[in-house]
Amino acid sequence: MATAPYPTPTSSRTLAEFGYAVAQPGRRQGRWAIRLRDMDGRMQAACGLAATTLACTPQ
Repeated sequence: MATAPYPTPTSSRTLAEFGYAVAQPGRRQGRWAIRLRDMDGRMQAACGLAATTLACTPQ
């Protein structure tokens, strides 16, 4: 059974926000502390990277 395609959108909105990230070595080998900031310097999230696992907390 085929499904019908989605209808053509009547409007499309895009929100683009820019910022930057600063990464510092963690206290233990193989770990990083990452701070995500907006263009005004306000912290948006704090993240930790260990091996291939990234965990973030919104600020």
